[in-house]
Order: sequence, then structure tokens, then C-alpha cells
Amino acid sequence: LLVPLSTYSQVIVQDTTTTYGANLTDNGDVENARCCKTKIENEIKCYTPFEVKEYQFANGKLYKSFQVNIDGKGTRYFLERIVSGKQNIYYLAVNKKIKKYYITENDSLGLIEIPENKYREVLMEYFKDCKEAMANINYLKLDKSTVIRFFENYKTCQTKPLFRTRYGFKVSGVLTQFSKVESTRFTYLNYKTNMNFGLGF
Repeated sequence: LLVPLSTYSQVIVQDTTTTYGANLTDNGDVENARCCKTKIENEIKCYTPFEVKEYQFANGKLYKSFQVNIDGKGTRYFLERIVSGKQNIYYLAVNKKIKKYYITENDSLGLIEIPENKYREVLMEYFKDCKEAMANINYLKLDKSTVIRFFENYKTCQTKPLFRTRYGFKVSGVLTQFSKVESTRFTYLNYKTNMNFGLGF
């Protein structure tokens, strides 16, 4: 039984039952992909992607079970739906280094992986109907926050700037000249500043 999870309560959906008000615990992207953890009385129970179809936190963050291939091996993970719309975008954190992104027009029809090495070419082909959003394609990086912003732009067909990192280079500093000054009673050093010099990023 599948029901719309629009109320943003804590929900667990299994094959024949839907549990509302579940006491879910958010354990981060990597752990959430492997285990739906819920607190039952004083114990923590872990539901695997083979046991649960999807689950959702009270803040609306939704995970859905999918069969995916990682390094040529098929297994099931909970993928986070990071964008909903004509195309749903899913995110999977296999570990701290391996992050995957997927497109689907219909969850029941399976996923299309966004390849890490040719993701711009693939996205330009799938989303060429909105030239405004594609104007940012050269600034798109495969990190979660930028991907979300890119596809939110696509949903409304707008060109809003993506997050960009800019680097600068600056040279500055100080050059001090000393001179010896003698008087009838004292000998001391005098100085004056001629220029600034330094290095920074």
C-alpha cells in the first residue's frame, strides 16, 4: 500500500502497512541510505531497504528504496529525493567519497544515473527544453546543494546564479629603511617606510 506523504509526519511505508507518527532518527546521508532507524520504546530498530519501501521525516525529507548498481554489483539503498517535479532527482551517499545522483520521470520505471564524467552532456540532453536553466550548466558541480539549486531553476525555467567559488591574488607588504643617526651625546637608529609588500589569497 502506497499513500502520498504530503502531511510531512514521520512515516514508514512497507508492503502492506503504512505507519504514521513513527519515531525516526536522522543519522546522516550515509547511514540513512542503508537503514531506516526508528525508536520503539527504549530500543532502536533498523529497517533495511528490502523491508521498507520509503520513509519520511517530519521536515519533509523523503527516502525511497531502489535497486542500484555500485561498482558492477546490484543492491538496494534508500535514496533521498532532493527535487520533486516532472523529473524527480534522487541522491545516494554510498560513503563519504562516493556520491551518486539519479533522474526518473516515473519512480516505477527505474532510475537513470547521472554519470560523474559526462554529467553536463547528459543533463543538456534531458533538460534542453529550458534554455534558461541550461545557461548555468558550466557552473554546475555534482554536490548536493548545487544540484538542488540547479534543478529548482529548471522547474521554474529561470536563470538564477549557482554557488560559485572565486579565487583572488594579492601582493602587499612593508619595506622599512633604517639609518644611523649620531649626535654629540647619543647614537640611535632612525627609520622610514617606503613601500608595502605581502602575499595573500
